[in-house]
Amino acid sequence: MRKAIEKIVIPKLQKAGFEGRYPHFRRNRGEVIDMIAFVPLKYGNGFNVGGTVVFPMEKPERQNILRLTKPIAEKLHPEWKEFTDRGIDEMNLFDTKIRNSLRGMRWGNSGAFYYSDLYRQWSLPVGAYVYTAVGEREAVAFVPRDGMKLVQKADAELPLWIAEEVNRQLDELFSWFQQMKTYDDLKSWGEKKYGTGNDWRSRLKRLIKYPQIRCFSHLSKRKNKHNKGD
Repeated sequence: MRKAIEKIVIPKLQKAGFEGRYPHFRRNRGEVIDMIAFVPLKYGNGFNVGGTVVFPMEKPERQNILRLTKPIAEKLHPEWKEFTDRGIDEMNLFDTKIRNSLRGMRWGNSGAFYYSDLYRQWSLPVGAYVYTAVGEREAVAFVPRDGMKLVQKADAELPLWIAEEVNRQLDELFSWFQQMKTYDDLKSWGEKKYGTGNDWRSRLKRLIKYPQIRCFSHLSKRKNKHNKGD
């Protein structure tokens, strides 16, 4: 998958003016810095692509930078003290507060790109489909549970197809970058997407409007032989 990204996706980023190396890229437009990062999933077999904007000429509280004091940073994690000593030129997506992401291979606001076998199963407690990504080594001894359905079969062509889909969705992110001209634009977008509070009404609104787990969807209108089911 990494080779497919380097062959197909990174040239598109470079052509659009982004600099850096995998997994972090940035584009400096003067008053706005665009950031993109490839984020591996915690349990492997997939990744997310996130993007955001930073406003270096604004006041610190309006730059979209997550700033931690040294005592708090060191308490959370010893290595995080380095975050407070870095300038904006050294920061990446993980140093920001409000972020966007590509749609990935699932509906919702945290869609991932899976490059392994993928099984779908309805979860009654969750009230939605849940997915199990099975890597090449795990697949040898993997036995699907009752109710599991294979919705994606990995083969040699899948990483290339995923890289092409990432490129298609990057066009949407590039358009979003152009819309985020000021911090107020970004803040307004974030409030509409994620809500403004942490009360139960706000959390319920975010859950309904942007569920973390939703039905598997085709990534584009063209047929894809890797998708075995809806």
